[in-house]
Amino acid sequence: MEQTSKYAIGFAAIEEMRGELGSEMPVLFFRMFESAVRKRLTTEFSRGYADYLMRDAGKIAGALFAESFTEEAEGPVEFLQSFRALLKGLGYGVLRVEKADLDRLKFAFSISHGIEPSDTEEEGSTGCSFTEGFLSGALSVRFGEEINVKEIACIAGGETSCRYIAGTDV
Repeated sequence: MEQTSKYAIGFAAIEEMRGELGSEMPVLFFRMFESAVRKRLTTEFSRGYADYLMRDAGKIAGALFAESFTEEAEGPVEFLQSFRALLKGLGYGVLRVEKADLDRLKFAFSISHGIEPSDTEEEGSTGCSFTEGFLSGALSVRFGEEINVKEIACIAGGETSCRYIAGTDV
């Protein structure tokens, strides 16, 4: 698949580079990486700026993911269906589209069994800034407009799933 993003990293090379290990990696290692990066960023910067950087990295990853693994010709409903299946199939989490106003580009999502809930354990806290960015990047690429995403509930804060709102005015 041709890479069109300025952030393209050559997904085709992953299989060759990893050989018999293949392209997949247990969530455990992602969590260790994400936790170490987040801890380092919050040590060096404020929690807010660390979240900003994680969100921005997620946005780059989400855009690259959408460009690389979803079909540009898909309609909006088909995109959301295939995006949901891809996230589940690749072990990112179980995405549910709770509301979708395609005319106004407003959405409500939940993700259960996700890979990211931060180590924050404060009641009512949120911490999935990478996922906020990832969703924003993927949605923005496929819908052709800047779509912002905000987490409104998180497993790390005691919820049963992480919930997000998304839209051009979020």
